[in-house]
Amino acid sequence: MKMCLRRGARLSAVVATLAVLPLCADAANNAAKKKPNAANCDKVTAVDAAQNTVTIFDHIKKEDVTYAVTTNTEIFVLHAKVGLDKLTPGMKVTVTADADPKIATRIDGTDEPPRQPKKKK
Repeated sequence: MKMCLRRGARLSAVVATLAVLPLCADAANNAAKKKPNAANCDKVTAVDAAQNTVTIFDHIKKEDVTYAVTTNTEIFVLHAKVGLDKLTPGMKVTVTADADPKIATRIDGTDEPPRQPKKKK
């Protein structure tokens, strides 16, 4: 009698494990779908604070690419967290996109903004 109970308990454990595996696989697939796209590293060509966008020149595609900046987008310049207003044309940045390739999740400025030439008097 004891042997039957042990076998039944083991069988229940195996069945429960098999029932949970598809759920884990679905969770892993959903997580994989939400991975950010590859980072795009180039120079800023335009920043539009009113539209909450940043445009960079993609040297691979040889065209400008515009990314939407949301409240969840993290923006850093030289490892300091900053706002969109601190990005300027000519600045070298790395943009990491969301699952939607037009939404930036993180922008890392890798150099200081270009300095404006001094005006002659």
